[in-house]
Amino acid sequence: MQASADAGSPENPYRTILESCVGLLFFGVPNQGLETSELLSVVGDQNNAHLLQDLKKSSNLLRTMHEDFVEILFSIRDCEVVSFFQGNEKKHSHSTRVVTIVMRESATQSIPNERFHNQIPLEGDHSSMVK
Repeated sequence: MQASADAGSPENPYRTILESCVGLLFFGVPNQGLETSELLSVVGDQNNAHLLQDLKKSSNLLRTMHEDFVEILFSIRDCEVVSFFQGNEKKHSHSTRVVTIVMRESATQSIPNERFHNQIPLEGDHSSMVK
């Protein structure tokens, strides 16, 4: 989302690429944040643990990126958005319990106008969605 928002700037040399887009595919993107509790237990105190704070629900960073993305998306009009989400409850590969990392509501709320937005469930857990 951030790359498309950055490309939306009129002075950005990549603006023409953005304007050429006819579709965007999002696979389990946590537009509204994700459930971080399970991931925190896996990540522990690794160097990238701070990234989970930026991806948690109600993150200011995600909110700002989302607002920028929506503004840019409406400026390129003919671009279709397809959001894929975890369609069934399965055990996450790092857990013995059923875990949904990115809830459907978060994965499918990339734009406010549903007319341009397809939502498709995929089998498997979050890490296997694009495999």
